[in-house]
Amino acid sequence: MELLKDLKHQFDNYKIVDLQDRPGFIVFSKETYTADEKKQLFERYINEKCLQNFDVTNEPHSRYLYIEKIIDDKNNKCIDRKGILTYIMLNPSYARSEKSDQTMDKARKWATRVTYKENVGYQYFAVINLFSYRHHKPSELKKILQNNRKIMTKFKQKDNKSFIQKYLESKIAKDFIIAYGVNKEFRKNKENLLKLLKDKSTNLMTFYSSREPFHISCRKKVYDNNHKLHLYPINIY
Repeated sequence: MELLKDLKHQFDNYKIVDLQDRPGFIVFSKETYTADEKKQLFERYINEKCLQNFDVTNEPHSRYLYIEKIIDDKNNKCIDRKGILTYIMLNPSYARSEKSDQTMDKARKWATRVTYKENVGYQYFAVINLFSYRHHKPSELKKILQNNRKIMTKFKQKDNKSFIQKYLESKIAKDFIIAYGVNKEFRKNKENLLKLLKDKSTNLMTFYSSREPFHISCRKKVYDNNHKLHLYPINIY
């Protein structure tokens, strides 16, 4: 638990919420969604399952980090594994301290099963994102990123970059899964992030045998013929 404790101290200027049923925490923005964001970016989706019991007005608009120590569900003891596997995805959805989501469930599952060098499974998994803004629709995220002045928001892209730099400076994580997808959008943002990661001498990898940076929700084949899960060095364009 020392890793979690030491890491948490570095983010005192953010909103930190402990996970309720497992060791770990989430780092959020202190700023919440505005009424304008709720009206223009969320109202049309209000009946979708992922937004049930999610009060947009009172929620932080950004999530910078999700980190969890993986435990054995059978006896509630920490699995004897090593290291931390950090996923980099496009942007966060609505996982909270009391409620995981399908993406986090898969990230947790794969982090326990993956083989890399001599290590089989990781003790921790974490998630950071290319963009920290929370929305389940990339099309709505674009409206914020394109500086649409018709939508009043406190979100700033530079805040996420600063957070990632701070996370890298902690030196707790060396193994990164690039999982923000293979689409050609946000190319400059991806290039800048990859350069930052390479400068910090991190291991950039993917689960997929094609060695493409697919999102982990992608249905591409990830297991080999022996139903083993491996990490591969990623192709950087």
